[in-house]
This record gives sequence, structure tokens and C-alpha cells, in this order.
Amino acid sequence: MTQNGFAKAGQKCSEIENKRQYNFIYEKIVTEPDDAIGLVAYGLYKQKKIEYIQSIRKEHGRDITDEERADFHRVSCQHVEGYRRDAEELMAAVIEDAYGDALQEAAVSFDNELKERLKGTLKTGVLASVLGSFVTALIIALLYLGSIGYRLGWAGLYRAAMVDAAVPHQQAPLVEKPDLQYAVKDNATSE
Repeated sequence: MTQNGFAKAGQKCSEIENKRQYNFIYEKIVTEPDDAIGLVAYGLYKQKKIEYIQSIRKEHGRDITDEERADFHRVSCQHVEGYRRDAEELMAAVIEDAYGDALQEAAVSFDNELKERLKGTLKTGVLASVLGSFVTALIIALLYLGSIGYRLGWAGLYRAAMVDAAVPHQQAPLVEKPDLQYAVKDNATSE
């Protein structure tokens, strides 16, 4: 393997793997070929790795050792979910920045249109309810008159309606109640 990490021409992959231990963190972070969150999370992992390497160079003036690299990978493997969570938050922020205003405008427009449609629906619904109640009352009245007409006969119903309309109603005379106390005494004395 050369200094830049590429294999020499003709060098077998198994020889490369034997010389350097391969880190399988990509497979741990990226779970599917189209896993966008995983790809962003892997980019965040690589960013942390570069920052770690640069901090070693700055503090010690040298490249990282194999032991330091192994320690970094061991710690990184314990934080796979953290990388994915950070990637989700980053992608949500990017989407919000890119589409936030458009989504907010669409939500306001949808809300206004819904209110306008419901307003018309409410007026129409109330009118339909009142009209329905009136029609129901009319049908009940017709059924009631029909049942009376059936019992009296239609001619009798017509006469009864005309007589009631032509003759004013008179109140029946009040009848006084007889005093039963005296009636009982009169019966007892007559015997």
C-alpha cells in the first residue's frame, strides 16, 4: 500500500486488509443503499475523524498512531445513534431553511381556504336543517290528517273542517256540583 492509502498495481485486496485493519463503521451507520440519513451521518463521522486527526497534529506535531486511530474508532462505534440523530437534525434544519417559508405559506393558504369553505358549509348546513325540519313537520301533519280522513271518511273530514270553521265555538255552561252532604241526609230522613 502506498502512503496515500491506495494499493500498488497488482497488490491483492487480502494483502491490503492484512496490513491495515479495516473499520466497518460505514456498514453500522449506513443501513441501506438509499439511506440518506446514514450517508449524512457518515459524513459527520468523517468530519469528527478529520477534526481528531487535526487536533493530534496541532497538539503533538505528528500523525495519529494506530492505537489512537483504534481508540477513535472504538468510541465512534459507541456513538452511531448519536451520528444518526445529529444527521436527522441537520437534514431537518436544511429542509426547514430551504422549504420553511414555502411550507408556512402553504399552511396559511390551506387554513384560510378551509375556513372559507367551512363558513359556507355552516350557513348551508343550518339552512338545510331548518328546511328539513319544516318538511318533516309538514309530512307528519299530512299523515295525521290522512289518518283522521281515513277514519271519518274524506267527506266527513271535509264536513267537520267546514263546520268547525263556520260555527264559532261556544263554551259549555258551567254545571254546579250538587252538595252530596245534604243529599245523603235527605235520603236518611226519608226512610
